[in-house]
Amino acid sequence: MMATIPNDTENVSNEPQLEQGTYEIIRNRLNQHGQELEKRLLQLNEERKSVFGSIETA
Repeated sequence: MMATIPNDTENVSNEPQLEQGTYEIIRNRLNQHGQELEKRLLQLNEERKSVFGSIETA
């Protein structure tokens, strides 16, 4: 029975693709969180305006 030896060159060639995929996942999550934060900020600002009023600036 012959033992198989893992080929390290396959792991090296797949590594940049894996890093690229990880980058895309993180970037998409950050974009989603940023959009959610902006939405919540606008909602909070509207609530602030209703409680304290607002002064329009030119």
